[in-house]
Amino acid sequence: MKHQFLDGWRKYQRVLAQRNALLQKAASDGELQVWDAALVAASIAVHRDRLDYIQLLTPRFEQLGTELLTRPVTIRYRQGWSSDEEFADALAASRVRERRQRTTVVGPHRSDVSIEVDGAIAKKHVSRGQQKLLASALILAQIELRAEASPSPVCLLLDDPAAELDADNLGKLLRVIERMPAQIVVTSLVEPTFAQLPVGRSFHVEQGKFRQVI
Repeated sequence: MKHQFLDGWRKYQRVLAQRNALLQKAASDGELQVWDAALVAASIAVHRDRLDYIQLLTPRFEQLGTELLTRPVTIRYRQGWSSDEEFADALAASRVRERRQRTTVVGPHRSDVSIEVDGAIAKKHVSRGQQKLLASALILAQIELRAEASPSPVCLLLDDPAAELDADNLGKLLRVIERMPAQIVVTSLVEPTFAQLPVGRSFHVEQGKFRQVI
């Protein structure tokens, strides 16, 4: 979505590696403070771009996830340090812990997202099939964003989507996939998987040989 993000992330990683090397050598607070300032400066663009992206992703993912699970789905971004603190303050407050662990324990490299269903952490309360639907919703939401951001075509590869899904959940997933702004390539062990998708061409593969069916 933002080409400059990769450059910002690489810069942050370089500064982080230098700072961690100093922690490994038990460097003085004075030496660390120089890299503290550099790390905070490098974190600004990374954190800003992630916030922008999650703001765009959230409504699309939550709508798709709720549609697929027929239960309220939410996504939350955890930035890698307390939301009540500035990153510089969180970095200073973590000095004792990071000297003990000899690594930087707060920052964008510790950020994550959590997914909740009915207000509870998803991985603790949903089946494997529902986990697959949530993962699919996350990918499909990003495809929608990618298609809106660029005119270049998007290709979605689906490897045996019927695995771990009953007929009802598979039907829900295929109905969502059908409206995706992407070229779709599907592999399946059973032909009925394709029943709900508009098929341009179909091939049978056996022992590495392709035979066009449609």
